Amino acid sequence: MPALQYGIRRALLMPMILSAKNRFFPVGSFPKKTMGAGIFCLVLCTILFNVTLSVVTYFHEQDELGIILSLKIFQMAWILIFAMLIFSCMVSAVSSVYLSQDNEIVFSAPISTPELYFMRYTSNTIYTSWMMIVFSLPIFGAYGIVFNTPLLYWLLIVITLVSMACSATCFGLLLTVILINLFPARHTKDIILYLSLCFGVLIIFLIRLLQPENMVNPDEYGNFIEYFSTISKPVAPYIPAGWAANFLSLYLLDLEIDWLLLGLLFLTPFTLYFLGEGAMKLWFFPGYSKSQESFGGHHKFGHRRKYKLGTWQWLFSKEAKIFARDSAEWSQLFMIAALVVIYLYNFKLLPIDRAAFSEEFITNLIAFLNIGLAGFIITSL
Repeated sequence: MPALQYGIRRALLMPMILSAKNRFFPVGSFPKKTMGAGIFCLVLCTILFNVTLSVVTYFHEQDELGIILSLKIFQMAWILIFAMLIFSCMVSAVSSVYLSQDNEIVFSAPISTPELYFMRYTSNTIYTSWMMIVFSLPIFGAYGIVFNTPLLYWLLIVITLVSMACSATCFGLLLTVILINLFPARHTKDIILYLSLCFGVLIIFLIRLLQPENMVNPDEYGNFIEYFSTISKPVAPYIPAGWAANFLSLYLLDLEIDWLLLGLLFLTPFTLYFLGEGAMKLWFFPGYSKSQESFGGHHKFGHRRKYKLGTWQWLFSKEAKIFARDSAEWSQLFMIAALVVIYLYNFKLLPIDRAAFSEEFITNLIAFLNIGLAGFIITSL
């Protein structure tokens, strides 16, 4: 890296470094808030460690099935943390990349888009990942205590957490740049609302489609071998969180290092970083320009109609525009659609054939309950 480019990137990061230093270690006074926050974090980490240790120990004391189920929880925790990191990065990126108050100062300086991307990437990674790294260490460390792993396991945890955090930040920034360019949002609350709704719907679908009830229900399978092989399958083999979970699970069981997964964990952050940098060069300024528009200035204020609308048509047009402009109303349709799909999917998976009553009685009961539920909903409206 040239000395000039290094100096520019260092200068861009200095405001964040100095503000963090003054916040945690104020000049001329004892850092009481920092000490209090540190003690609180230590107590919380201790509680998380003890709870996780007791739960994993209980599973570990069971037969081979208990060990596999504890590792399945371990893998699901990695998937959940990765999804939360992506969502947190997207919310933070909207505010820091497009709506930050220092954008005008930064854009007036002679810096290039890659340097701007590096600054936003570094700040978002630190702001969105430090809490995950701090509070997940005692959880994953408890697994190392129960499985009696050497000290190398702790180093692998740190490497894996940092790699997954960097990958999640790059992926979140890439999605944010693309989404803001395609769907420019004019208000911060709308942006956060859209992202949170999409994240919530995605999590609901993922959890339900995984069918977690089958993990503790061997009767769903023809024999125990089929059930055991199903829950022993590697989780999410195509995303960084799955690589991290499978990599550490293998080390917990056999003390072996999968060099392919380790290489993927190392290379993925760099690959996603360069993809995000390329997307930043192509779509950042068009998306930033759209995010600053106060109204649809690129459209005409009005156009002549070929016919006059009737009274009911004017009322319908007015109500439709009000409904479309108020995101608090139409955005609920996302959650309603997700709940309807999950509701119907749950009925599809009901084990009616194993119920204590006849299948006809159960189906009629469900139909009447649905009618009653619909009546309650209509009454509440």
